[in-house]
Amino acid sequence: MSINGVGWKTWRFGDQAWQLEAWRMYDIIGELRKFANTIGAQVSKCRLYVAEIDANGEPGKEVEDPEIAALAQGPLGKGPKKDEALRLLGTNLSVAGEAYIVAEADGDKSGDLWYVVSGSEIQQAGSRLIITRAAMAGLGGELEFREDVDLLIRCWTPHPRRTMWADSSVRAAIPVLRKIETTMKRSFAELDSRLTGAGALILPQNIDFPRGDSIPEGIDGLAQVFMETAARSIEDRASSEAMVPIIITAPPDSVDKIKHLTFWSDISDKIQEMEDASIRRLAVNLDIPPEILMGVGDSSHWNAWAADEANIKIFVEPILQRIAEALDHGYLDAALEFMGKDPDKYTYAFDISPLTVPPDRTADALQMHGANVISDEALRTTGDFGDEDKPSGEETVRRILSQAIVTKP
Repeated sequence: MSINGVGWKTWRFGDQAWQLEAWRMYDIIGELRKFANTIGAQVSKCRLYVAEIDANGEPGKEVEDPEIAALAQGPLGKGPKKDEALRLLGTNLSVAGEAYIVAEADGDKSGDLWYVVSGSEIQQAGSRLIITRAAMAGLGGELEFREDVDLLIRCWTPHPRRTMWADSSVRAAIPVLRKIETTMKRSFAELDSRLTGAGALILPQNIDFPRGDSIPEGIDGLAQVFMETAARSIEDRASSEAMVPIIITAPPDSVDKIKHLTFWSDISDKIQEMEDASIRRLAVNLDIPPEILMGVGDSSHWNAWAADEANIKIFVEPILQRIAEALDHGYLDAALEFMGKDPDKYTYAFDISPLTVPPDRTADALQMHGANVISDEALRTTGDFGDEDKPSGEETVRRILSQAIVTKP
């Protein structure tokens, strides 16, 4: 972003109203947090590299020129710092739809300092930009952005109506998230309240109510017993008073006259059903396979869909492409021009192979080996074993003799 550019002079940094609400929901709704953190974790596993652009304008093979390939080592830091920066980018793009990449010139002892911040960590003070340094960078305080010295790269998912606006699947899911929050509050209220709002207890007058030195006689004493018991059970959920009933003696002909009159609606019995329905709607809204969030079949494991390359291409690869595109415009093109190279021939790309798990073909390999279709070496390769794992000649002879003895004793 060139702050002196016409397009950015009036740009308002900071979270929009829907982004503030999205982050609030991220902090209190576990399903949303799991979705965003999983996307962030998937993104952090991928490797950034410089690729050659093929004849169709698509990223091709990785460059072999070591000087150009080295341009993938600088952006976003190195080692764990780069992984953390990618995680933050993936999480921010999943929730708020945007994030900012900062490159602070000579900000570290070893050179430039790269880190990722959200829109709420950038403030405008007149013509100055004040950036709150990321804690992961190992520095505190603030950076006053220096035009033509530091880099500020905006990475965002464009809204289809106004491409300058940020967008994410969480934006449309906010009403569903609010419904989940409301049902959660109602559940908490019912769990915390043993008697408050639990209706009215109708008792005949000839019942002997419990009393004590500090408890008055009659119905007032019974009400006090109820309140004290309720208070103690809320303070200590393990207290026996939370389970042991209050004992009242009554004549036999009065027992059936004790009635509990309730005032609550039928919605209390449907809270769990409503919450489950809201989670199903949330699963459809978010950019993940719906069965992952709903826990259908074996997909209750959050890493199960990593093995499906189709899901990676649909849900994770678009985020990686936006990050690569932002780094292309913000860093790679200028770096290549400085080196005297053609920027139109190269682009950033991500290696997604760490996310894909090859299928287990051991059973098929064993069957084919038994039919003498594949070699011993092929069987060991399928099972991820090396030549050092193959049996010695003596061991092979012993196994053959053992099988012969069983066949013809």
